[in-house]
Amino acid sequence: MAGENEMSKTGPTPVIYLADIPANTNIIYPPHLRGHFHGRAKCRHGDAVGMKNFGVNLVSLEPGAWSAHRHWHARQDEMIYGAGVGAVFSLGRTPGS
Repeated sequence: MAGENEMSKTGPTPVIYLADIPANTNIIYPPHLRGHFHGRAKCRHGDAVGMKNFGVNLVSLEPGAWSAHRHWHARQDEMIYGAGVGAVFSLGRTPGS
């Protein structure tokens, strides 16, 4: 059974403490799109353990904030898991349309 002290072919199993990963509130979108993202904080868990081709992020949103604009990746995968009251996932369509 793999444990935090056991060695693998790539070295020790990484151990991270989620509370130690800083939340990033920077908005990288152009100025005319930034208003959607006020109230978003993103913790890059995958980066903290050296992941390269799969994004693992914890995104906290205040009411009305967006996590991202619709986008896609050519060389990376992404999974979205929503938790919380009133979470809405949209692919560019409004609910009920």
